[in-house]
Amino acid sequence: MKIKVPAGVDNGTKMKFSDLDIVFNVGRSHEFLREGADIFSEIKVSIPQLVLGDIFEVNTVSGKVKVKVPPGTQPGSLVKLKGKGAPRLNDGHGDHYVRVNLEVPKNPS
Repeated sequence: MKIKVPAGVDNGTKMKFSDLDIVFNVGRSHEFLREGADIFSEIKVSIPQLVLGDIFEVNTVSGKVKVKVPPGTQPGSLVKLKGKGAPRLNDGHGDHYVRVNLEVPKNPS
């Protein structure tokens, strides 16, 4: 028996197939956190990159995307990538949020 699962299925989504009721349980990713159709991930940046700003390549569910971290971004801030999240069951996509974490050197010189 083959079942076509539509993009955007989330935990608890119910689907009827012939005489069966199917309830989906979506596995967790080691790289992303999913909340509905929104995706969250993190990048680590150095102090100069945080102060001066920089461009980073980030993995999304639809491939790699360049994200600009503006100068003066505060540690822990979220950068929003509109429409780069998971597909919604009916239409469109959620957003991808990238948390900017400060990477503090262990042995500064």
